[in-house]
Amino acid sequence: MTDNFLDLLKFMVTLVAAKYDWKNDSPFTRDHMAMRIMIFAVFVYYMTATIQERFNIEINAHLASLDNIKFLSEALAVTSMFLILTPRVGWLFLFVWVMFLVKVALDLHRPFYDFGMLMDREETYLNH
Repeated sequence: MTDNFLDLLKFMVTLVAAKYDWKNDSPFTRDHMAMRIMIFAVFVYYMTATIQERFNIEINAHLASLDNIKFLSEALAVTSMFLILTPRVGWLFLFVWVMFLVKVALDLHRPFYDFGMLMDREETYLNH
């Protein structure tokens, strides 16, 4: 999966380079926020991949969370490239990415919410 992401990112960076031609303008000056987001997302992706590789056995319970973080960071990196290449499509992808972020946040929050409900049930049961 890392190789596919890296290949896609290389392709998109090549398209950005072709769009700006690197002679007259740079994406770091015109689209500096999108480039910063892309660099940060790639950093998070590779840090998560490194943590998964290095500590696979010790963090078995957290692998699903790390997979979600890895997916969201690679999707954000690609989305930021689309924001530079085709802004209208990029904004649509960013909207979809935010929806995925909300879904992942709700999925990660659900076990804690259920734990709170369980504690409330036990208190109600003990009070009767």
